[in-house]
Amino acid sequence: MEKINDLSGVKFLYTDEIKLDERGRQYQPFFKPDWNGDFLRSVNYITHFAVMQRELFCWSWKCEDGNYNGAQDWEFFLRITRILQPQSYCACFANILLLACS
Repeated sequence: MEKINDLSGVKFLYTDEIKLDERGRQYQPFFKPDWNGDFLRSVNYITHFAVMQRELFCWSWKCEDGNYNGAQDWEFFLRITRILQPQSYCACFANILLLACS
């Protein structure tokens, strides 16, 4: 938590991921790039675990568009980051915080 608190001004944060098998062994790490708005418009590299400022979440929820079913996470991230100045407000926390069991 200390490291996250050091990221002052960051309003949208995402992390690397790794999967765990049935025995708890790690496999298939997904090390995500630093913020890249052009890349995000091409592919949803953020995918699952993200943390954002509460006000951003509440604002974006009001703007939800049901036309994006199946890609709603990606569309949600695009909507949020579009209103930010991503270079200074979006960051990849380069430690694995999401462990996904398969």
